[in-house]
Amino acid sequence: MANKKMLLLSGILTGALVIGVGTYFFLDSKPASTSVAKAKTEEAKKPKESNLIEVQEKNPEVKTEEKPDKVLKARDGNSVVGVPDIRDYSIAVKFKPGKEEEGKRILAELHEFYNNLTGWGGAEHIDWSNLKYAEMQEKIQSFRDTLEPNTSRIENDVNNATVLLGVAYRYEDSMAMRYVHRIFHDLDHHINGTPVDKEWGVTSAFNGNPKEIRNYLLGSGFFAENKK
Repeated sequence: MANKKMLLLSGILTGALVIGVGTYFFLDSKPASTSVAKAKTEEAKKPKESNLIEVQEKNPEVKTEEKPDKVLKARDGNSVVGVPDIRDYSIAVKFKPGKEEEGKRILAELHEFYNNLTGWGGAEHIDWSNLKYAEMQEKIQSFRDTLEPNTSRIENDVNNATVLLGVAYRYEDSMAMRYVHRIFHDLDHHINGTPVDKEWGVTSAFNGNPKEIRNYLLGSGFFAENKK
């Protein structure tokens, strides 16, 4: 169990510390899930027991030591702690020099993985107890590492996918996992030219509606649990 905790914490810290768009949360260990049938009971619907740590960016108007577990509230206009802000860049996607080919390959792999996980009704039958969250989070981070930081709108999409994955894992939220898939589905279609039957239109990079994801996060279990 100790090794599992260290693996999860290491993966989460790696992804969360580079987002830089407000404050982010880190998930500790996750107890084993019940079966799909038992998960439908009221007890199984409760959030998992795990530590929730929020790290606020430096802001003289917000003291990080004041109720760190209850700071999910509006500040700085429309900013909400734990929900990524959408930053406006004129460029859709910009890879680091020499990283474009690698980035495109990882993106295609991400799309395929989440397509297999959530497609064809799979989102309703995820085996949460065996979900390799740390590896999934590290894969998204590996894609982020191919991008030039603070230059293109695709960063908004990677930020959203990172937070959605955390919400999906903590609350066994199948819809949040679907949104992770939809982000990489649309990005793969536009960047790699992968043919798709439908574009979901949720990416910031390609003039979709990322506010749809933001609104979902604002109504998620994470927000509801911490706005009290």
